[in-house]
Amino acid sequence: MTPAAPSARLDRFLRYAAPVLFLILAGDVLDGILSGPQRMWNEARLARGIAVAYGYPLYPGQHALGAVIGTMHAPFGYLIYAGLAVLKDPVLAIVTGCALSAVLYFGPLFWIHMRVGETGRLCSLYGFLACSAIVLASPGSKFSALNVHVDAAAACTAVLAAGILATSRTRLGNALLAASAALGVLSVFSKQTMAPVPVALACFVLLAEGPRRFLRYVLFQFVSCITIGASFLLALGPRNLIFNTVTMATHLGPRPSADLARGVSIERIALSVAVPVLAILFAGLAFDSAGGVRARVAANRWLVFLFAGVLQVPFALRGWSTTGGDTNHLGMVTLFIALAATTGLIMTPPMPALIQRSLLIGIIVATLVLPWSSLSDAAVLNQVPSEVAFRYERQHPGRAYFPMNPLAVLLAGGKLTQFDPALDDRGRTGFALTPEQFTSGLPPHYLLIACPPTYDAPRSALVQQLLRFMKPVKEPGLEDWNVFGPAGAGTH
Repeated sequence: MTPAAPSARLDRFLRYAAPVLFLILAGDVLDGILSGPQRMWNEARLARGIAVAYGYPLYPGQHALGAVIGTMHAPFGYLIYAGLAVLKDPVLAIVTGCALSAVLYFGPLFWIHMRVGETGRLCSLYGFLACSAIVLASPGSKFSALNVHVDAAAACTAVLAAGILATSRTRLGNALLAASAALGVLSVFSKQTMAPVPVALACFVLLAEGPRRFLRYVLFQFVSCITIGASFLLALGPRNLIFNTVTMATHLGPRPSADLARGVSIERIALSVAVPVLAILFAGLAFDSAGGVRARVAANRWLVFLFAGVLQVPFALRGWSTTGGDTNHLGMVTLFIALAATTGLIMTPPMPALIQRSLLIGIIVATLVLPWSSLSDAAVLNQVPSEVAFRYERQHPGRAYFPMNPLAVLLAGGKLTQFDPALDDRGRTGFALTPEQFTSGLPPHYLLIACPPTYDAPRSALVQQLLRFMKPVKEPGLEDWNVFGPAGAGTH
């Protein structure tokens, strides 16, 4: 009997190992979903979409009465969560919202890797596992994938738009060009900092498909922009949409602790595995005699993800360094770099199979994280602040104002109340609410102000003024919370 080739023996091992690796990564995703209610910003982000289903405007006007909960992103990323209004428990709604984000994020990654594999389904599966491992090892991309956030819709549409261009096995026809153009534009209408994506896609089409299809693609982008933009402007009101997503967003100041070196450090795990792989792929391109630049780009369609990642860098750094910015901005760059590395490996047939598979395994081993806390996360779901505030509001409607729990109050009684960080943003940007506007978004007969244990006191000037006339009190049902009220108000 002839001994099996090393690559064949490795493939046999990989078939047995794949379910184990998949379960480990799935456990990490499940852990992130179940811990979602413990991250208090998920409640506020979900409230923005659900409030629309309750009849509240997504974008309140500068001088309008009513609650302000901080809608400074483009609309599509909020609206995909509006359907979760059918869920009347905040914890269930947040867990479902995080699960929806995970599906939107990882679904396109799976589709792309299954489509582009040139050397069999096993290699495609390991490409998906490697890409997912990088995403879950990166603080920024993991944040986007497993939280309620506009990033989920932005990543989904952007990756699908690039994936259509990357996975086409023939010259792109009008239908595929139009679909890719529309999805690329829709990513910007999910999150403004995705603006480089349509530019990157157009540049790729120019190099890979030539000037005629490039002009056609740009025309499809223009038509999509006009159509989608006009629809949102008409539905949501142009003045209010522009005030919240442009005027407010551009008036946020810089975040002092943000710098390039720290940003690279945050994403060091992802970069340390993806960048060397890209270097190997580029070395192969350098020695490829297939022709000029256009021929090489057309033959290596995974480059579209690298185009998107590179052009995303300045916008990601700008978003991350802005007040309120977080690592999720950098995670978008990581996502595209990871996709370029893993799809590049499985779309390069001349690469020896043993090297190809070894690199994919190396990525997984270097970035794999074992999930340990799923059971403990599930055990405390009934004690998270959203659930505590929800139960209290159901038992004592309007008695307390919860500055950090707009979703709990909305689901308990159908009323949207002021969100403290959003009030602070309005003040910081020079568009502070008037006393009449502020009061209109508070419970009409509240006696207490209640903040979760992890949130010592409100930070907006308007709520701080209210606290000047209150003192800490004890309130049954809100044990361990930071509760403020008049003398004697905490006993009932």
